[in-house]
Order: sequence, then structure tokens, then C-alpha cells
Amino acid sequence: MDNALRLFSETNTEAQQVVDLLQGMIDASPNLITYCEAVWDEPPGYPRRIVDFIYRLGNQAVYDLVSLPAEQVLGERMTRFFPSVKEIGLFDHYAQVVETGQAQHFEFHYQADGYDGWFLINAVPMMAGFVLSFTDITEQKRKDVRLQAVIDQAHMAIVIIRPIREQGRITDFVITLVNQAQANYVGQTPQALVGSLASQYFTSYKEIGLFERYRRVADEGVTERFEFHYDADGINAWVDIQATPLDGEVLITFSDFTDVKRAQLQLQQQAQLLEDVLAASPASIALMKPVYDESGTITDFVFSQVNQALSHLTSQPIEKMVGTSVEQLFPYYKEGGLFDHYRAVVETGQPDRFEVPYYADGVKGWFDILVGPQADGIVINFVDITLLKQLQQQLESKVAELNSANENLQQFAYVASHDLQEPLRKVQSFSDVLLSRYGPLVGDSGQDMMHRMQAAAARMQTLIRDLLAYSRVTSNRELFVPVALSEVVNDVLTDLDFSIQESHTVIDVDELPTVPGDQRQLRQLFQNLLVNAIKFVRPGETPHIKITSRPAQPDELTPALQTKQKPYVALAVEDNGIGFDQEFQDRIFQLFERLHSRSQYQGTGIGLAICKRVVENHDGQIRAHSAPGQGATFVVYLPTV
Repeated sequence: MDNALRLFSETNTEAQQVVDLLQGMIDASPNLITYCEAVWDEPPGYPRRIVDFIYRLGNQAVYDLVSLPAEQVLGERMTRFFPSVKEIGLFDHYAQVVETGQAQHFEFHYQADGYDGWFLINAVPMMAGFVLSFTDITEQKRKDVRLQAVIDQAHMAIVIIRPIREQGRITDFVITLVNQAQANYVGQTPQALVGSLASQYFTSYKEIGLFERYRRVADEGVTERFEFHYDADGINAWVDIQATPLDGEVLITFSDFTDVKRAQLQLQQQAQLLEDVLAASPASIALMKPVYDESGTITDFVFSQVNQALSHLTSQPIEKMVGTSVEQLFPYYKEGGLFDHYRAVVETGQPDRFEVPYYADGVKGWFDILVGPQADGIVINFVDITLLKQLQQQLESKVAELNSANENLQQFAYVASHDLQEPLRKVQSFSDVLLSRYGPLVGDSGQDMMHRMQAAAARMQTLIRDLLAYSRVTSNRELFVPVALSEVVNDVLTDLDFSIQESHTVIDVDELPTVPGDQRQLRQLFQNLLVNAIKFVRPGETPHIKITSRPAQPDELTPALQTKQKPYVALAVEDNGIGFDQEFQDRIFQLFERLHSRSQYQGTGIGLAICKRVVENHDGQIRAHSAPGQGATFVVYLPTV
């Protein structure tokens, strides 16, 4: 009572009675009612802003909420009792009411300061503040949540719509309740849809006829149930719809049977497709059903459907084949083994594919036959591969001839290489005798010719040895075993120790992986690459060689290697030698190819050809990158598994 007196300054008895009456009225209200006066910032800023509110008047429900008597509430700031009011956004609503002079009516979930409840808030501007009335709707909200949870669990879509009328005519509907199943159609939540016009999210529902059905339900009070294909507004679904009048609104349930409808349509399409395939396919196709005896054993098959291609292949009319047993038209099919394949497919349910020659019953040729289970029978696809078989036999014959010729050629190269070595050794031996015995007699000119003859014989021996090595790489392939490349390189470096020491070559070797391969061939690979790196050095330059390893990227590999879908390693041998023009990157791997004269650098031009063949034997590839005077890098790609 004293609190009311502080707000209203009248002191006469009549005024006191009015104050008591007003206080009693607001105390009797179940709603929480209070008058709050705005507190502006001090000193006033520009623009001024409200920083808090002071309680000037309240009813008993307010004091019960904060569990304090009126004298401890009135005159105190709002943030004392509700310190989170600014953080949760409620304070901004109150400030807008005072600053704009516009009332606000809204629901708010207060979940702070020890409170957790829903309130229906009504804020009305008055004098230097505003009157605040809020009703606790927590229980109602919980009921609404439970109801929403129940309808959200329903598999069918549920929505309630209220008609909007203009001059008595329904022009649209507003959504008043909706479950999650319905909201999913437009990718929204039920909360987002409630209060929205149906035409906002289902913009085509008037054009496609749904609006008219709902209008009739609302105006005439009749229930309608129908199937509908909704193919608009980003929705493509078949639904079973029931619309029922409900207290001036329309309750609509949607049962989605899209999957069932699509399955039906798919079956129809498949049936039509099968007919089209059978009619148009160049392959011979037949559908057969088994014939059982009294014991349940399959004894034969009957043609249930055939296409024109099979009719042409067998020289039998379609009308004669359909409904006739296979044995009657093609008695050899049991003796030829086809019947056993067909029966096994029916009994096991597993498809079968096989090739078979058939030279009987007016049919001649080889056939690739695919048999698959189909409902209570089988479907058979016959492909005439007679020509392919003939070509295959010719190819196998040519391959055998080629292998024989290749084997003879390799044997000839090997024998010829050995037979050529002996005359060359004699040439060198007799040259040594001539020089030692008759050197002074032939003079310097004669000795020079003998030295040239010896050098030519030595080059010929080297060439023969390299050809022999190339032949071995081409013809001899051992079973692949795990090969530690670090050990291979160390062995090669040991073999080349004299050349390395003589040329003062510096070699850096990374940790190298283990790969599957032929150790002898891989040793040849690294030996040839290192010999070249040491040999082709720039004058006055100390050779520096780096051997590195890293995983290869798929785009580095040729398309043929990419199809193998194996992990590859990239092994690089980099030197600081004379290099070469990049246009020769392919030519240098050809047999007997040399980019420099024999007087500049010795060699036969076979070493890199051996490297290429070794890498190819290991399902790999080799590439070279260089520029004149810039050194060269040879990158070898080998599979790691």
C-alpha cells in the first residue's frame, strides 16, 4: 500500500481508496504486472540510451516471483533481480517500447538467472517507462511441445490450415499446425512454417488443383481423400491425401507412397524395356521355363519368349518356338551340355557364362552364352563368336610363330656373340705379337695402324658384350623377389669404386625403398645410370651425383601405368654433367643411339637402351630431364608392390 502511495502523490482519503482499489485489482490478477521507469545514461550522451529500469509499482505475483517483499523490490533496478536480461535480448525489447512508444506483444523463453520458463509478454509504454505484463505459459508450451513431438513422430505428414477470406471468398490458407514430416518437403522446420501462408511454401498448389479441393472441404464441410502426384515447388512425390474439416479449419494428412509408385512405374518400364530389347537387340535372347517331372526333376525347358535375332540364328519362326520344348527343336542341346548349364542356373539361382561350339540342329558356330535366373525361369543371351574364335586361333598361331622366331633370334644372337668373340681375341693377340716382334720394322706409321686395329677390335668386343647384355635383359626374367635398392646401389658403388676415386665423384644417396624385381637387372639399371653420370662430366668440373626417392604422383605416370592402380616410387639419378637438349629425351633410349662422337666420350649407345628395357620388364617407366650444360636427371618409376 505504501508503495502505491509513493507513485501517486494524492493524500486525501478518496485518492487513497482509489490507490487501494487499483493495488487490489492488480494483486488479484494471476499475471505478473509491474510498472518500470527507464534509467538513462549519466551524464547524458548523444544519442541518449537506456541503461536500466527501476521497479516503481508491481503486484504480488511479481514479489512472489523474486521471493521478496514489495519494499525490497520497488525502487530497485531490474538488473539486480535479472542480471542476464540484457544478454538474452529481453532488455532490448523493453528499451524499444520506451524509445519508440510502440507496444510489443511476444512470447519469450527465459532461461537464465535460475529461471527456465516460457512467458507471454505484453509491454505498453507509459509516462517515463512502460507497463509490463507477463503470463507464465510454460505448462501450455510443454503441452504444445508434447503434442508437436507426437505428431512429429507420425510417419505421415500432418498439417492444419485456416482459411483466409476476402469478401466471404477463400483466397488462401494460413498454416496453424504442421509436423516435421510435412516440413521436410520444403526443407523447413515446423516452427518456420506455422503462421505462414500455404502459398508461400507451396506456390503452385493453386495451379495444380490442391487449393480448390481444400476450399471445397472448408466451404462445404466434406471430407475428401484422393491420390495426387505433386510435381512442383521442388517436390516430386506421390501422396495419398485426406482433407477433413476441423472447427473452421482443415486437417490434412499426407501418406507418401512415392517408393511404391516408382516401383510400379519401374516394373512397367522394365517390362516395356524388355520387350524393346528383345525386339531390337542384335544378340539372340530367349526366356525359358523349366519342365518338371513328377519327382520335381527338371527334364526340359520351354521357350516362353524369343526375339527376332534368335529366330534368324536358328532358322525357326518365333511363333513356332514360343511354347515349344527346347529338346523338340534342338535335341542336341542335352548331348552338347547346354541343358546341364541351364538346369544348374535354375537350381542354384546363380548366373552362368560359358563358350560352346554348336554344330547340329541347323546351327553352326561358336557361341558365348550368358544364362541368368529370371522369376520362375531363365533368360539366355547367345552371342555368335564364330568369327572371333577364328581370329583368336589365327592370332594364337601367329603368336606361337613369333615366339619361336624370337627364341631362334635370341639363340642366334647369343651364339653369334660368343662365336664373334674368338676371332676378335685372335686379332688382338696377333696384333700384340706383331707389335712386339715387328714394331720397329714397320715404323711409327705401321705401329699406329696396329694400335687402331687393336682399338677397333676392343670396341667390337665391348659392343658384342653390350649386345649380349641387352639380349639377356630381353630374354631372361627371373621370378620377382623383394629387392632392397639401397643394397643394390651400394654394390654398384663398390664395383665403380676405382672410377669414383679417379674422377673424385661425390655421390649422395637417400634411403631407398624395397621393391619387387629381378636383382640382377636392377643392378644393371643403376650401374648404367651411374656410369653415364660419371662419364659425361663437364671439363674441369667435379662430378656430383644425387640419388633420391619419393612416392610417385598418379599424374606422373603414363595412362597405361595408371590403369594398374599400383603405388609407384620415383627414383631420381641427378648429375651436374654436360646435359643434353630435351628434344632428344626419347632418342637417347634407342639402341646404338649416341649424342656425342666416340672421340669425345667412349661407349656403344646400348646402356640407356638396357635401362629402358629393365624398367619396362618391371612394369615401370623411365624419363629424362636435361638442358645443355645443366646436368641431367633420370627418373625411374617402379611399382612398390
